[in-house]
Amino acid sequence: MSNSSIARSFLIAFVFTCVSCSNVESQEEFDHDLVQILIEENRALGLSNRISSFISPSCEHCHYQTQALLSDHDKKPAGLRLAFIADVHPDSLKVFASKFEYDTATTAFIWDEEGKLAREMGVTSYPTMFLYDTAGVHLQTIVGEAKPGYVYKFFHDTE
Repeated sequence: MSNSSIARSFLIAFVFTCVSCSNVESQEEFDHDLVQILIEENRALGLSNRISSFISPSCEHCHYQTQALLSDHDKKPAGLRLAFIADVHPDSLKVFASKFEYDTATTAFIWDEEGKLAREMGVTSYPTMFLYDTAGVHLQTIVGEAKPGYVYKFFHDTE
C-alpha cells in the first residue's frame, strides 16, 4: 500500500477513533494495521459519512468553518462524523476545541504532530476538507471556507 493510501485510510479510521478534546492524541501513536481493521469494521457496520477538516486555530475562516459544521443544519447528513485536524500543540488544540459545543461520539479534534499527515495529504492552506462516503470513498476535497449546504450536497448526491 502506498504512503498516500495509508494516509487516506488513516484519516478515514481517525474519524471513528474519536478523541475528546481532553485527550488529544498524536497520530503517531496508532498502528497502521489496526487502522485497516477499523476501516473494515466500520464499513461492515455501515457507519456514516465523514469529513476530515485540516484547520489552524489562528485561521479566522477555520473558526467559522468549524462552528458551521458543528451546528445543526437542515441538510446535514444524519450521524455525520467530523475530524478537525491541526498541527498545533495539543494544549492549543484543546483550547480551540473548548470554544465549541460538540458530540464526542461523532466529532474529534486530532493533533497532527509536525503537520506530517497534512503534508502527506497535500494540504497547502486552511481550511481544507476531505469528504468521504460511508464506504470510505473520497467524494470531494474542498479548499477554503465553504457553507454547510454546499459541503453537504456531496453526501446527498451519493444517496
